[in-house]
Amino acid sequence: MSIRKLPCLCIGLSAIAGLWACHAVWLTSDTWPLALLGLWGLAALALLRVKEWLSSCRKAMLSVFAVVKVIGKWLACLFILLGVAVACVHSIKDLHSSMVWDVMATSVPKWTELKYDDEAVAAFFSNASNLKDWLTSLDLDDDGKLGMAKVAEAVLQTAFLACAAGAAVKCCRRWFGKHGQVTAYDAVLAFDSLAHFLATGEIKYLQFAESQFDALHEDRFRIVAVVGLFDKGKTWLTNKLFRKNLPNGKLCTTKGLSFLWVPERRMLVLDSAGVQGTVSYKSQAVDSILDARTTESLMFDMISRISHHMIFVVNDFTWLEQEYEAMLLRKYLSAHQNKELIVVHNLRMTSRVHEAQELFERQITQCYEGGSSHMGKLLFTAELGDAHLPVHHIGLCQEYTQAGRKFNNTNCDYLMQQLEHRHTLGSKVILTKLLETEFTRLIPKFVLVETAPEVDKAVQELKVEYSDSESQLATRKPEPGEGEYLVRGVMKLVLPRRDAQVTMKKQGVISPLGEIIAHDVSFEPNVNVFDQRVEDGTERHITIECPGVSEEDIEWEELSNGVKVTIQKSKAIDEAVVQPVQPIMQNHGTWFKNFVFDHGDGRFELRGGEDCILEQGVLTIKLHKSSQSRRGKVGRHVADPLPTLLTATAASSISGFEVIPAADKEAAEAGAEI
Repeated sequence: MSIRKLPCLCIGLSAIAGLWACHAVWLTSDTWPLALLGLWGLAALALLRVKEWLSSCRKAMLSVFAVVKVIGKWLACLFILLGVAVACVHSIKDLHSSMVWDVMATSVPKWTELKYDDEAVAAFFSNASNLKDWLTSLDLDDDGKLGMAKVAEAVLQTAFLACAAGAAVKCCRRWFGKHGQVTAYDAVLAFDSLAHFLATGEIKYLQFAESQFDALHEDRFRIVAVVGLFDKGKTWLTNKLFRKNLPNGKLCTTKGLSFLWVPERRMLVLDSAGVQGTVSYKSQAVDSILDARTTESLMFDMISRISHHMIFVVNDFTWLEQEYEAMLLRKYLSAHQNKELIVVHNLRMTSRVHEAQELFERQITQCYEGGSSHMGKLLFTAELGDAHLPVHHIGLCQEYTQAGRKFNNTNCDYLMQQLEHRHTLGSKVILTKLLETEFTRLIPKFVLVETAPEVDKAVQELKVEYSDSESQLATRKPEPGEGEYLVRGVMKLVLPRRDAQVTMKKQGVISPLGEIIAHDVSFEPNVNVFDQRVEDGTERHITIECPGVSEEDIEWEELSNGVKVTIQKSKAIDEAVVQPVQPIMQNHGTWFKNFVFDHGDGRFELRGGEDCILEQGVLTIKLHKSSQSRRGKVGRHVADPLPTLLTATAASSISGFEVIPAADKEAAEAGAEI
């Protein structure tokens, strides 16, 4: 082949690729043919670069080849545009009736949304059979039947191409997902049962044989925890954010605490098995459900302590997931941790743009006060008051769909920005020391130590210490292509005496989340809300049972149509200076709740501080239903106050306010005008 024929070859290949790619894009509504078109373009440019290199040997011909290169590029673009036009004309010629357009409008989206090849084939033959039955039922002459037969043949051919293209795309994705290089976790803390840990006295720390992460030396990084209920897409989100291929799906379950080291971002990603997973009957010493719930509670507590960032993954934002979010915020508030929570809504069954926006608005925007982000759609920041940090809500949709292509990449970039700009380089951490410290702090809350009565209580403290071990093959079965894990160390339970017996607390309590845990000391007061008729209208009463709380421990904040109450309860007994005979259970911590009512019931408001009364351990808040008509002028608000209405005005003090009757206020204003 001569050098002069290279531009013609490039132009021809580009034109053919343009025709095929544009036709495939129009049929399947997918972008993968454009990638192949890009490869053709790169090949053409490579050939032109070879031609350029050869032409450098002949300086006299350099300008001629440069002109040929420019002409070749423009002709290639022209042929691509012609390919688009030809593809459109060809398709319109085949689909020349309204029936064809109706069939394609209902069929093509169905082919692209099918997840299995057998479903696509069955759906195609079902539609073909229905179309033939409909044609035979028509009362037409021979010419009409011949014309309709041609139309039906064109419809079936086009639908079959769409079906085949969609099935081929899904087969390619499935093949690349299974045969691609599987990413292995850098380290795994094999802890999935507290009862098993108490029986064996050790937890193995496994590390991937080819991992470069060093958990024994101090380093500066950030720990990013991905938490949530069982099977909500935590591993899928990790793969999406950090471009990994960790094993995920229904048959892949994360065990214990799994760590993924991302050196380019100085992040250590923590993945867990999730809450409310399948109960294991490995432990026969105690009830298996109690063991599972207690283990989950301990792990959830530890993750919230050691992580710099928390990503909470949900699907449908139900009340149970909302309770877990509120519980996590209360843990942050009681521990005075300056952390912002990120909630990722994995809308994995949503493929259309308008459905995703309506679902996100119904679950988030209409339920929380805050504002949407200007960085994109499905982004919302909920404001929970001055005492709490904001909660960022981010929505992600089903991959390889219209909604997924529109939102996922933009929202993932926004999420990474939230993670990277909160802490510059994290903090200096030795992972093994951090795990050792938190285990030592949390284990005594869930276990009992039985020793001789003459032993001092201070000597009965439990400890968890990390010890190195020789690199030996672990018993964990790796995923295909994942490699092998080595036992790098062991977390050992150190007993106060050899004859000491350690058992898990069996007297469990049921938490507000429906969990059975061994020791719950969170402060959760009983709340009642009811309406009561009075002389001047209706009052909505909120009663909160909070014994052991003083007036200084209670704060309230008026909302748009309701009130927010925050109560801080301290421990009445200093456990460090007393000798307990039985386990001391003191409910303590910070509790808050937003009482927001529907505007259809009317507008409820506080008339003054005397409407909040604390008597005999019961806090009563009276909200008055406003019955006055509101009117106003530009620059001035005018209202008809009730006779007993109290109006709040700013006081001279910056930090406080005073309440004065509305009549006195009007008299003062009238005197000022005179």
